[in-house]
Amino acid sequence: MKEILQNLNRVKGIIGSLIVTKEGMLVVSDVSTEVDSDFVGALSASIVEISDKAFQDIQNEKFQMMIIEGETKLLIISRVKVGFLVVITRTNVNLGLVRIEVKKAMKLLENV
Repeated sequence: MKEILQNLNRVKGIIGSLIVTKEGMLVVSDVSTEVDSDFVGALSASIVEISDKAFQDIQNEKFQMMIIEGETKLLIISRVKVGFLVVITRTNVNLGLVRIEVKKAMKLLENV
């Protein structure tokens, strides 16, 4: 899993990535020291739980990917077999390229 994250982090604009369980427990992380992986993981799981409830109420389905935009960074959260893939990027990133690479990583993580 770590190798998948390291390859993903080679994409220009990606600051780091991590995988957390559905409960928000950190599985593996490849982020800079400026990012608190445990906090980001727990927060992401909480966000997903709320989003899943909204999706079920509205469309009776679960989300696959969400993008949360801050002032200087984006948080991209995607559902994977073990829980969630969380990718942190700069806001000026090529979002189309990042989404393609995240989807590739998601497929690779399904086989782990």
